[in-house]
Order: sequence, then C-alpha cells, then structure tokens
Amino acid sequence: MTARWTLISVLSAINFIIVGICAVSVGLLLTPLMTEFGWKNSTASGIATAYSLAALLSSPILGMLIDRFGEPRTMALGVTAVGAGFVGLRFCTSLPEFYAAFVVIGVGYGAAYYLASTTIVAKRMGEQKSLGMGVLFGAGSLGAATIAMAITWSLKSYGWRGTCLGAALLLLCMVPLIIAFIGDEPVVSADVSPAAVGLPRSIPPVLLFLSPYFLLVTAASAFAAFAMGGINYHVVPILLNAGLSNDLAGQVFGASWLLSALGSLGAGAVAARFGPKAILAWSLLLGAIGTLALILVRAPVIGTPAMIVFVLLWGATANCISQFLPILFMDRYGPEHLAIVLGVQSALVGLVGSFAPMVTGALYDAYKSYGAAIYASTAAALIAFVLVAGLRGAGAGKPAS
Repeated sequence: MTARWTLISVLSAINFIIVGICAVSVGLLLTPLMTEFGWKNSTASGIATAYSLAALLSSPILGMLIDRFGEPRTMALGVTAVGAGFVGLRFCTSLPEFYAAFVVIGVGYGAAYYLASTTIVAKRMGEQKSLGMGVLFGAGSLGAATIAMAITWSLKSYGWRGTCLGAALLLLCMVPLIIAFIGDEPVVSADVSPAAVGLPRSIPPVLLFLSPYFLLVTAASAFAAFAMGGINYHVVPILLNAGLSNDLAGQVFGASWLLSALGSLGAGAVAARFGPKAILAWSLLLGAIGTLALILVRAPVIGTPAMIVFVLLWGATANCISQFLPILFMDRYGPEHLAIVLGVQSALVGLVGSFAPMVTGALYDAYKSYGAAIYASTAAALIAFVLVAGLRGAGAGKPAS
C-alpha cells in the first residue's frame, strides 16, 4: 500500500509540472509571439491548433508504444520531447520552426501525460484506482492554476524566450523522477477481469473497437467532450456578455478550474465506495446543471447564485470523463490492450471536442446570444449522462467487494 501511494505521489508531482506547463503555456505565449513577429490572430491560432492536433492524432500510436514498451519508457520519452520542444522554441525565428516545435511539444505531451499516467494508475492501484485517479487529476488541475501565474510573471520578467528555457529545464528535471520511481511493476488485478466477461486476452484490439461497450462509452465521451468544449473556451465571453467585468469573469473562470482539483479528489474518494460508473453518471448530470446555470447569470436577482452554481458544479466535474474512463476500460477489457484502447478513444473523442468551440461561435453568430450554445452543451451532457447510466454488466464500474 505504501509503495502504491509513493507511486501516486511521484506521478502527481510530475503531472503538476507537465499539465501546468503544457495546458497554459500555449495560450499565454501566443500574445507575445504575435506582438514580436506581427502575426495575425489566425496565424497564432494555427500554431495552437497544430499543437492540439499533434497530441490528439498521435494518441493511437502512443497507445501502441505504451503496450509495447511500457508506460515509464514512453512517459520519459514524452517528457524529454516536451523539454526539447521548449528548448527549440527558445531559438525559433520563423513560422515553420514554431510549427515544428509545437508539434513536438504536442506529441510529447500526449506521451507524457494522459495515456501513460492513467494506465499506470488503472493497472497498479487495484481497488484504490478511483481515489488514485482523483489525486492524479487534482494535481494536474492545481498545476494548471498555479503555473499559469508563474508563467505570467516569467513572461514579464524574462520574456518568452527565457520562459521557454526555464520551462524546458523544469520539465527535464522530471525525467530522473520517472526513471527512479516509476518502474515496470506487476499489474494489480482489475475488479473485473477480461476472462470474467468472456474476452480472451489474445483478442485483437480492432475487435474491441467494434464492441458495443466501446462504442457506447465512446459515444458518451463524445457528447461529454462536446458539452465541455462548447463552454470551456467561451466561459469568459459568456460572462462578459452577461455584464461581468473582465477581472471578475477571469476570476470566475480561474475558480472553476481550482474547483476541478477538489472535484477530482472528492469524486475519486466517493467512487471508491460507490463505483466509478455511478459517480461518472452523477458528475455528468451535475455538470449539465452547472452549464445550464450560465443562462441565469445575467438575471438581476439570481445572477450571483447562478454563477456560484456554475463554478461549483461545472468546475468540480470538469475532469470526470478523463478521470473515470481508464477505470471503466480496465475493468471491462483488462490491462493488455488498455493503452491502445484509450489512445484510439481519445483521438475519436478529441476530434469531436475540438469542433465544439466552433459550433458555439456559429450559434452565437446566428442568434446574437450564447443561449442556444448553452442549451446545446447542456443537452449533450444530459445525453452523455443517459448513456453512462445505461451501462450494464462487467466493466460498468462497480466497486470491489
């Protein structure tokens, strides 16, 4: 037990740094890059898109690498790639060079963070994997909230080139931690093994992708990703449109992500008692209610309570899909093909989520209001809730007896 929580502590420290740097640095770097090089907003946004697509589309290949070479080696390689990408940014002078550096960072981030760390927790934590996943995602959210302030300060003090070099050095310090503390350990048996649901361990992964369970969970994840993506990038504009000041809108958005750290930890602890499927379903329902509360933020009397409901419910459930999916797949399919299953699923769901902000923007342009987009995201979250609540049989996320 002590060894397991030592593992979680090290993974959480690594995720605090990796997520903190990668999740916020791209957005914070775009403005100084546009200022120095005179780029249009669309040009800078193209770099961010390349970064996101690199992390997204490389997921299936990274999943195969993890299944072939193990999580520690893939994670160490990913962290090294992210560090090398930030070193490269320090010396970039042309747009193609920036694209190349951000693609390397995106692929490295995909290898270093979600696939490797979640499969480690799912395979090695046994009946404690729900709580372990909560600690892991809580650390990542806390890192994003904390390091955003550090990067903002560094950009003012050392410029974007100095900030990139500092980020690279900090990231590369994570490699020795991975080598020293995250070795290849025996898999702790899942609560429900593949044998228990009639799946031979030699089954080709492609057959898993065609199974009704995989398709149902992926559909639920896609609706949830659409719901989250349709709101996440538009929270501040929605609040500004409702009459909040720039400072208050930013504080509300920041508070929602701080709540995600506490929400991940709390959901993990409760799921250890009631099972991940039940907590995932309730999280999706609460997230839908939190999203719908945005409609009332502009109301004169109940606007402030509605804003608080949004922060509490939407923020606390923001990580629910990423947190519990690896556990559901582990319980259903076992450890052998877990990484490739997660990799393919992440790519499919991520593509859906990447279009959600554009749908929100199109709905706003059509109706001159965010109301339709809020209703669309709420409906998508409710559909995801219904699909998850309908999961049956092994792999439905029941707690260990």
